[in-house]
Amino acid sequence: MTSRLKDLSISDQVLIAVSLALAGFLLIDPLMVEAANALLPGVRKIFRTITDVGMSNWMLIPTGAAVALALVLRKRDLGTIRDACLRLCAVQR
Repeated sequence: MTSRLKDLSISDQVLIAVSLALAGFLLIDPLMVEAANALLPGVRKIFRTITDVGMSNWMLIPTGAAVALALVLRKRDLGTIRDACLRLCAVQR
């Protein structure tokens, strides 16, 4: 008998998701911290700069707005997702 994720209750799905996230935090994060500390100082500085830019929420707002606009364009049946993405990027065919 096989069980699919969609057949589980919402609480079971949440429990699985939280368990996987915690396992990742406990098992993978220490390895990544150790690997990051082993990098050259110049490389660490580049990654720290990227992290600092990512921690300021200004980058998430345009991305969220673009995704919302793409969904609206798709809901209005103005074309496929690809067409909506091309319109957002102002790429002409």
